[in-house]
Amino acid sequence: MTAHPPQDVSTPGARKAAAGSLVDDPEQGSWSSPAEPDREAWRPMLAASLPTRSGAIGVLGPVLATLLLAAGIVLVIEALVASGVLAGTGLVATGLATLNGLPPGPWFLVGGIVAALLGVWLIVVAVSRRVRSRVTVTSRTGIYLGVGDVARLASAAAEEVGGVISASTVATRRRVTTTIRSTGDAGIADAVRQAVADRLTMLDPAPRIVVAVRGKGRTTDGGTP
Repeated sequence: MTAHPPQDVSTPGARKAAAGSLVDDPEQGSWSSPAEPDREAWRPMLAASLPTRSGAIGVLGPVLATLLLAAGIVLVIEALVASGVLAGTGLVATGLATLNGLPPGPWFLVGGIVAALLGVWLIVVAVSRRVRSRVTVTSRTGIYLGVGDVARLASAAAEEVGGVISASTVATRRRVTTTIRSTGDAGIADAVRQAVADRLTMLDPAPRIVVAVRGKGRTTDGGTP
């Protein structure tokens, strides 16, 4: 039988040491520290899919909800009129009476075409993919940047170039367009393009960079292929 040395577990630190800091090795008859984890063998978890935005449905949803609420109010009024709680004619009956007897006209055709196109558009919006507005950052963990953050990084990089007075950027997932006001130095477009490319080198895939220079009454547009 192996004799175990007494342990003082009266304090939290001693309890932690007794639980995980020491290992009883009966073969060696001694206490030893556990092996350190192999950090080189560590692998990150798989990154999640790119976040998405709702797209057009995010605007269309509240509009349809408002229309549905309005239809519910009309039906409630119709029910109150039919039950005698409210006097008069219901809204539906009034509308039908107004439309009854109208002669055919071109607006019928136009209204039908508009309604058909609106229905097709609603179907497309309902089944289309959600909008992706994030860009993947090269890393061992799943890190993403929004296109607004990419635009701010590009503008900050451009403003650090000598001769640049101000910079503004419009970014998408595939293209970054930076517009600068400068003192008109030669080659400033190439310098800004390189600075922006260096700042965004962590993006995967790398976006196409376009630089527009405004200054001294001239405009120069350029971009990376």
